[in-house]
Amino acid sequence: MSSVADYVGRTVDLTAFHGADPDSNRVLLIQTLVDELGGSVVTGIQKLAQTFLIQLFKIRDPDGLDPNEGCQFIRDAIQGGWRQTADVTQSFYASLIDIARNFSVKENRQTFPDDERYQSAVIDSIILDGDRVAVSITLTSQAGSTFNFIAPIPILPGRVS
Repeated sequence: MSSVADYVGRTVDLTAFHGADPDSNRVLLIQTLVDELGGSVVTGIQKLAQTFLIQLFKIRDPDGLDPNEGCQFIRDAIQGGWRQTADVTQSFYASLIDIARNFSVKENRQTFPDDERYQSAVIDSIILDGDRVAVSITLTSQAGSTFNFIAPIPILPGRVS
């Protein structure tokens, strides 16, 4: 449970992915701005995880308003590139190149504490199940803190054009 002291001197963000539990080994994150408890704020490694997921799920548009946002990950899925777990793995790790670059452009050492600065991400497991893909990810911050979570992705792998 967070206390007010956890937020002193920090910027916070609205929680877009609910279900985070710092006492649990793995957390299934659900995308919603308001849950049964109402809106909430997030900071630290959970804020980094949320920002990471936003980058992972946003389709990169080099001609868009912000070319330093997003990656190829979801586009690969939509184009039918995920037929087996190896396809998802390849897409994820290729997308990490863009995500790392996106974070380096945005992160400012003076305003981002180390537990909100991206260091790395790895896939722990992938489940392809009909119209869903669940990717279990371990995210590591520059402070060395880790956060394990499951990102559910509702798509029809290999069937969406």
